Amino acid sequence: MITAAPMPFDTTSKDLLQRGSTPGNLPSAKRIRSWMLDSAQGILLKGWRGHAWVTMEGDPCDHLLGPGMEIQFFGPGLLVAEALEVTTLFDWTLES
Repeated sequence: MITAAPMPFDTTSKDLLQRGSTPGNLPSAKRIRSWMLDSAQGILLKGWRGHAWVTMEGDPCDHLLGPGMEIQFFGPGLLVAEALEVTTLFDWTLES
C-alpha cells in the first residue's frame, strides 16, 4: 500500500486552487473536492473541523464527515466531497 502525506482541505485557505482543485468561482472551488478513483485505488478521508457531505459513484448512501471521523472509499468511481461550513477542514490519503 502506498500512502501519500495527507493534504488538508481548508476552505479558508487561498492556496486551494493552486493545489489542483476544481477551477471556477472562488466560493464553489473552495468548497468542493473530487477524486476519480480507479479499481486499484482507495482513499481515506479524515475530518478535523466542520462537516463535509461526501458521495461516491455507485454507493447508494451519502455520508457526512465530521470532526474525528474517518471514512474509507474504494474505486472505481468518482468521489465528491463538499464542505458544508466555511471553516471545514479535512485531509485525505490516497491508497493503491
